Amino acid sequence: MVALLLLPAGAAAQGPVAPVAVEKMPWVAVDIRAGFPAIGDDALTLAGLRLTSPVDMPTRALTGVVGIHVYPLRSMRWKLGLGAELLRGRGHLQKKDVKGKPVGDPINRTLDALSGQVSLNFGRGQGWSYLTVGAGPFGFDSFRGEGPGDGVGTSTINAGGGARWFKWRHVAITADMRFYLTKAAEGTALTAPRGAKRILVLSAGLSFK
Repeated sequence: MVALLLLPAGAAAQGPVAPVAVEKMPWVAVDIRAGFPAIGDDALTLAGLRLTSPVDMPTRALTGVVGIHVYPLRSMRWKLGLGAELLRGRGHLQKKDVKGKPVGDPINRTLDALSGQVSLNFGRGQGWSYLTVGAGPFGFDSFRGEGPGDGVGTSTINAGGGARWFKWRHVAITADMRFYLTKAAEGTALTAPRGAKRILVLSAGLSFK
């Protein structure tokens, strides 16, 4: 009872609590992210590469993404973002004999995409989440040897979302989940054919404002 009686007096003795400053969302943000997405083992691609088993070709690609986004339209609850992103991914595998020496041709698979983005953003300057959709040329090549592939990209839609957490004033930790709806493509003299595929790219990195 004594403690309960003293509690209000102690609380009243404290000075006024300073309000936490709420920063507005910046006008521009730049992202640098990395991921290691699964790119599959399409039977068409296996046949085009003259392989008999998926273990003979890379099924993941080390991927980097660079993006820039601006936020020109704003309301109290949401902000509209416009931007562009560049994605590059590389997967490499070469068989080795029992002594660890390379055998045969290396198998390479590459991802190259450039897309415009439209996003809805929810939050404040200290951090915000977003939903995004975009489209642009997407090259997905699989080939023997060092290449390069043919570099031909087809128009591809991507959609997903993510978030940014500004632990420092101008630098944030960011994470993104994106689906790329790739189309089927016929083989060429340089690359193997492939079927339509939905590629999920999970990536994380830094964001700057």
